[in-house]
Amino acid sequence: DGYVNVKEKCTKCVGDNVKKCDHIKKPTECKEHYYLWKKECVGTCPSGTYPDSKNHCKSCGKNCISCKSLTECKKCHKLYLFKGKCIKTCPIKTVLAFGICVPCKSAECNVCRLSDQGYCVKCEDKLLNYNGECVTSCPDGFYKAKNNTCKSCDSKCAICKKKKNSK
Repeated sequence: DGYVNVKEKCTKCVGDNVKKCDHIKKPTECKEHYYLWKKECVGTCPSGTYPDSKNHCKSCGKNCISCKSLTECKKCHKLYLFKGKCIKTCPIKTVLAFGICVPCKSAECNVCRLSDQGYCVKCEDKLLNYNGECVTSCPDGFYKAKNNTCKSCDSKCAICKKKKNSK
């Protein structure tokens, strides 16, 4: 371990924690619990890399600064993390929280609050928003407003189509 045959001589490899090296004594394989990165054996793979199955430090990929594998990013650079990928904008049904696109709690919700993913701001097209909840129709005492929200009726009405009669 840590030696190579160079011109019929047993020669020590360059660096620490080396298991195997090439003819110019540079590491090609590291001892257990060490990873090969840029022809050196290191204790941990540096930022922007991950250890592969051969214990080589491999690049995470474009815009990813921390990952578990090439296909699973954990932290993005100047982009947002969504399902292990770095994307430019969070898709509908998610909200941006500290660089991560977090899903809204309701499947019918297109836009939810950052502070409470259970509170819907905008529902799917065919649904109405009633106090942060997506409903098929407004309850008694409320009417469907133009922006697909349920608004309170005039205090004298139990059922209405608009807030007040306007002239």
